[in-house]
Amino acid sequence: MKQLTTMLMGALLLLAACSKKDKQKDDIGCAPAPVSCNMPEVYAANETKRTITQGLWGTLAFQEGNCMPVQDPNNTTCRTCPVQRKLRIYPYTMLQHVLPVNGSFYDGFPNSPVATVVPDAQGFFQVALPDGQYSVLAEEDGRLYAFGWDGQGGVSPVTVSGVTKWNLTFNYKATF
Repeated sequence: MKQLTTMLMGALLLLAACSKKDKQKDDIGCAPAPVSCNMPEVYAANETKRTITQGLWGTLAFQEGNCMPVQDPNNTTCRTCPVQRKLRIYPYTMLQHVLPVNGSFYDGFPNSPVATVVPDAQGFFQVALPDGQYSVLAEEDGRLYAFGWDGQGGVSPVTVSGVTKWNLTFNYKATF
């Protein structure tokens, strides 16, 4: 009986600790703090996190809903929030060398990634890379998502020069 009482008291203390409003980390089994979808605030907070002196950094976000520009801004379903998805950085890769699935999704790339990074809960990522051209893709449901193409046929291209900022947004579930 004494052991049961001790276990119940421990559970109550854990629940009380989890209900604190200032709880920021899931270090004792609590639900993580809600992620802010106020993107100007997220971008500003992420600006202060950069520590690299060479490479690529930014914020990864997901956009969904009706994002048509004629929508009433007070009555829109468009929503953009930071997300965590694995980002794979490949050498600059051309469209003719990849296997497209549909739209912005690909099943594979012909070479191995030069780097992989997972953003934090606020979408912040950074990766040390030498100057050069790269293709940056995100894993989504087992496939690779490209954030666009360039005029030469490069898939999701970015040029790193010194410290390069590149904010990325998934928008395949948004209507434009």
